Amino acid sequence: MFGLQYPDKSFRCFALEIDRNTMPLTRTNLDETSYLRKLLQYREVISRGVYKMHFGMTATPMLLLTITTSAKHLDGIKSLLRDLAGENQWKRAFLFKAEPSLGSFERAPSPALSLFEMGWERVGNPPFFINRIEN
Repeated sequence: MFGLQYPDKSFRCFALEIDRNTMPLTRTNLDETSYLRKLLQYREVISRGVYKMHFGMTATPMLLLTITTSAKHLDGIKSLLRDLAGENQWKRAFLFKAEPSLGSFERAPSPALSLFEMGWERVGNPPFFINRIEN
């Protein structure tokens, strides 16, 4: 969790999920780890506003930044979210990027300033720019 305060004194809170593609997107048993299970859990937390009470957030909704290792895996995650959420607006809280340098377990990736400079993908909505107040 972290927050950014903008020049106009407004702020936005984020949770960061780094997905290194180590679990399958789906499994036949939801008791086992999968990205679908994770999305279902995030849906409950976001839909019920549980994070607001836990972290003391009142006005600004939290956004979940998900960075994964490949565009192909990202497309699979977005497809799951699209199927799960349909037209429900809780999906707006999910922002996505693919960063291939996170795929290696052998060395630490270089800083990626593009994470702040370029828009984040969203399912069924235009890109989101972290460095802009309006989105």
